[in-house]
Amino acid sequence: MPKTHSGERKHLQLGLAHAFSIVPMNLGHVILHLTSADDFGRVWTRGSCSTDSSSFRLLKWSSDFCPKEESYVAAVWVSFPNPHLMSFIPAALKRMANSFGIFLTIAEETRLFSRANSAKVCVEVDLLKCSP
Repeated sequence: MPKTHSGERKHLQLGLAHAFSIVPMNLGHVILHLTSADDFGRVWTRGSCSTDSSSFRLLKWSSDFCPKEESYVAAVWVSFPNPHLMSFIPAALKRMANSFGIFLTIAEETRLFSRANSAKVCVEVDLLKCSP
């Protein structure tokens, strides 16, 4: 297991349910090593987080990650206004979401059916590619 940057770890406010570690990468970048897919979804759909001393953006690491270049992959919330009731079925929402990008998660209010006037999903998109 990589060495944890414990000074920041205890102050990180992410609401994670499973073990994680923070590994310094270079000046201005750290790797947040998560051990749970659920925690990854929770973190990635946030877009940013903070510690007691600073705020930072969350970027998805890839093998071609370059710290000097801006990332064009983002988690984006998509809302479907006034959906048909069948659209609240998770499989239907996933199919609709996949037309925009890679499905990540369903919003809590949609999953619990607490707001019937819209259905909301989060997708991962490459902002350099054409959107539908």
